[in-house]
Amino acid sequence: MGRDGEGGAPRRDREDRRPRPARDPGDLDRTVDTVVVPDKGRWAVDLIVMSRESVVRHRISVHPTKERAEISARIIKRTADRDLGGR
Repeated sequence: MGRDGEGGAPRRDREDRRPRPARDPGDLDRTVDTVVVPDKGRWAVDLIVMSRESVVRHRISVHPTKERAEISARIIKRTADRDLGGR
């Protein structure tokens, strides 16, 4: 009784069953990059977020060696790309 639209929940067309985007369309205009820079004898990882309106730079972490900072930067970049939709 419920599946045919009589007395139960109304049937939905195929178009209504498509998944809807979870993110705001404005999120697709963002890009993320990481840079490793020297900082007082150590190596810092900065995250750069670029959008149409602005560029924001965040200091994420500081490491004793450049190699560790580069590993950290790669992990942070992969995670940020995944969070923004895999770009």
